[in-house]
Amino acid sequence: MDVIKMNAINVRKFAMKIPILYYMKFWAINTSLALGTGVVLGILSKFFILTIPLVVVILYQFFICSYFWGKRRGAFEFSYVERNVEKKNNKELAAFFLAAKQAYKSADIMLAHNKLQEAIKLYPNNFIAHFKYAVSCEKIGDANEAIVAYKAALDNIQLGSKNLIEFIEKQIIRVETKGPNRRGAIPGLQYVIH
Repeated sequence: MDVIKMNAINVRKFAMKIPILYYMKFWAINTSLALGTGVVLGILSKFFILTIPLVVVILYQFFICSYFWGKRRGAFEFSYVERNVEKKNNKELAAFFLAAKQAYKSADIMLAHNKLQEAIKLYPNNFIAHFKYAVSCEKIGDANEAIVAYKAALDNIQLGSKNLIEFIEKQIIRVETKGPNRRGAIPGLQYVIH
């Protein structure tokens, strides 16, 4: 894409440097979720109460590692930027994100969309605001606006790497070819890291 060529000058060609503590937190949270899932499945099976949780946790470790070193690295870098950089630096923007998240929980997609739209009007150079707005555009079924917002996210990326840019480009290509995903751009990741 042309956008990546324009951003290539300002973006590092390697993986983003993420503190080891974030890796550990990500691993601990997701391993706990896997263990909980395994326990529930074990209890439901009645026969393999101890075996199933252990198998689920072991298998899930390969999935978690794909976020650290595999094809999901861009999504992992996005989660780091979203969780640990943007929200800590701007309390007002974080309030918009929290309001949108609460609106999603109460199934008010339009309220969430409007909150994110306000956020990009107040913070037009914010990468995370544009990305979240793109996701909300997908949820309401507006593919064209989602593509515009993903491209705006690419234009405003500051702490980017090759993996993160490829992650966003894949969202653009997915929306262009398959249309909007009403569950959001990264439904699996949302389950894993929220």
